[in-house]
Amino acid sequence: MHVNPESAEQEQVNSAATPVADKSPWTRYCENCNSPDAEEGYATRLCAECRKAHSRYPIHKQIKGAAILVGIVIVYSLTLVPERLRTYINFEKAKQLMEEHRFHSARVLLEPLLEKYDDNLKLRVAFMEAALRDGNQEAADSINRVLGNMYFEDRDLLAQAERVSAELSFLYIANDFNELLDAHPDDDVAQLHIVDSLLENNPEVVGLKTAKAVLNANLGNFSTCDTILLNLLKKYPGSVDISRIYASSLNAQERYQEADSIYSVILQHYPEDPEALEYVQAYHANKNATADSTHQIHL
Repeated sequence: MHVNPESAEQEQVNSAATPVADKSPWTRYCENCNSPDAEEGYATRLCAECRKAHSRYPIHKQIKGAAILVGIVIVYSLTLVPERLRTYINFEKAKQLMEEHRFHSARVLLEPLLEKYDDNLKLRVAFMEAALRDGNQEAADSINRVLGNMYFEDRDLLAQAERVSAELSFLYIANDFNELLDAHPDDDVAQLHIVDSLLENNPEVVGLKTAKAVLNANLGNFSTCDTILLNLLKKYPGSVDISRIYASSLNAQERYQEADSIYSVILQHYPEDPEALEYVQAYHANKNATADSTHQIHL
């Protein structure tokens, strides 16, 4: 029997690959060569020969190592996200509290952030202002001394820092003046003489004037003390620091109701002022207790 060579060759070609149009829907075909001998049990349909060819090109070890390293970096970054997010949220909350004049809560919120990120200028400036408004001049001054040597790229932040620094120095006495006063500890008379002599050459230093008022109060010269403070309050009516000193003087004179009025005004502007809060709460508690006692006597 004779066979046409061309027809035999055509038959071999047809058996090597099944045309797409002739594929049976019940047969698993190789996705690479269209062979009907795709292996069972694999997600990707490949015949044994194609699967073997693909397996000859495994992922290089360096690529695997790089992929693992990238994965580690990603996981580590994800662990930092919650902490950074909390820091941002707490900082924004502290700013909001400061806008509401709740400086004590703001300072409490900012303090741990500053311990963790002590090189952050925004945190430092915000904490300095919160501490100053909260009556903690020492903490505010420690930040102010550091900021004096810092460079500010943000002009608005610099303006805020300079404003707070100016307010901080409002009642401060120069270090050389303090050294003169410290040479006579617990001697109000000697310190008062020093302050008077300093005021002769520095009559506009508010810190010296308030120091003179306090020393006069310590010596029982309340009239002189009050005159100094009331004159200062006429010139600086918004000064909470001078108002605190005046209220303290009134309290020492047992003018409790007047002191309560001053502290109550402070609380209108600074609802968390620790000194004012402590006084007002104690004053009203004592007032209520006295009223109860009087009521019981009349009964």
